[in-house]
Amino acid sequence: MDEDTEYASSMGLNLERGIALGLVVLWAVIAFFIGGPVLAMRAVLVFSFPLAFIWLPEVMAKLQASERHEGFRLEGGVMPAVMKWMGWFILLGVPAVWGIFWWAI
Repeated sequence: MDEDTEYASSMGLNLERGIALGLVVLWAVIAFFIGGPVLAMRAVLVFSFPLAFIWLPEVMAKLQASERHEGFRLEGGVMPAVMKWMGWFILLGVPAVWGIFWWAI
């Protein structure tokens, strides 16, 4: 019975990752048609970070920003769920804002 629940949660995770990757590909294709291969590569580079937040939230949550001189450090880290939500917000929010400005012009 535990194997069935693990399989079901794994399938949900794979579906979420597939949707996120599909969105990045969609944004890159749209960028290619708007501005050519240079804009498409920029879109891939920009959206690879939120994709990493969605695909690897545990790893990304462990990364800590710290500087030796007057920097900041997150002692407790960030929860992986927050990283995943930030990734979805950027992955969906940035193109939505671009679309609003595109249609407003």
